[in-house]
Amino acid sequence: MQSNKRLEFKDIVFIFLPLLAVFLIQYGVTIADIIIIFIRNIISDEKSASAFSVEQIMTRDYNQPMNTAYVTLARYIVYIVVFGIWLRKISSAGERRQLIKPPVIPVIPFIIVAGIVGQIFVDSALTLAQPFFPNAFSEYDKQITSRVFGASASYVLYFAIFFVAPIAEELLFRGLIQKYAGKFFHAIMDKKAALCTILLQALLFGIYHGNMVQGIYAFVLGILLGFLAVYFNSLIPGIIFHIAINTSVLLTPLLSLLFKTTATTIISGVVCMVILAGCIWLSVRIQKRTYDK
Repeated sequence: MQSNKRLEFKDIVFIFLPLLAVFLIQYGVTIADIIIIFIRNIISDEKSASAFSVEQIMTRDYNQPMNTAYVTLARYIVYIVVFGIWLRKISSAGERRQLIKPPVIPVIPFIIVAGIVGQIFVDSALTLAQPFFPNAFSEYDKQITSRVFGASASYVLYFAIFFVAPIAEELLFRGLIQKYAGKFFHAIMDKKAALCTILLQALLFGIYHGNMVQGIYAFVLGILLGFLAVYFNSLIPGIIFHIAINTSVLLTPLLSLLFKTTATTIISGVVCMVILAGCIWLSVRIQKRTYDK
């Protein structure tokens, strides 16, 4: 466990600093939204003076489905801007070009299929685990159902969660955090630095999701996303995979027959796991063969 690189305290701090920026952005966007609503209420003839209080704004206006959707979209857009600029600042010109380099075209369908079957595999695993953790799954179901299929669902929210969020989260975790974590682990060890880097960013990715159920499967998917970022040396394959995973949530009601019994759930999970592994393997092989020619 030797290295010629000098490890500094800031190398540790910078691993977690982007997560602090996440919380600051969340609060900043929320405060900005409340101020906008407050000003709009003042200049609107339709609102009474009682609507000017913060309590009224939070209960009547802020939690309205469309407002929630626009706030979610705004938050992820700010993430992209902030973390995109941040990553650009700490990367060389060559690294910046590589980060946005797409995989070869034949690889893209395999990555998309991997994302879709990956979500089905997650659903099968969650279905099997649900009877053992009823309280945790009750909270998880409320969040997912209300956001994706409930009254708060909208095209704006779909666009934010399915397309904008994956870009923002890949810049944050597989971009900034993985870069800082890689610098840290390569400074303290020669072997297994890449593996430790992937595991740490995946752990933080799981914690970021805020509940046990989502956190566990986000950790597993974070490992796959970290592997894609390391192997392809680009964020684009991970973004494609992440978008495929997120949008596949919409297929859950259509695939309910796969999870009707324990047997069909296990079979579906095993089949999807095999397809997922096969698609990732084929993606790697095709990419390597293309560049070896």
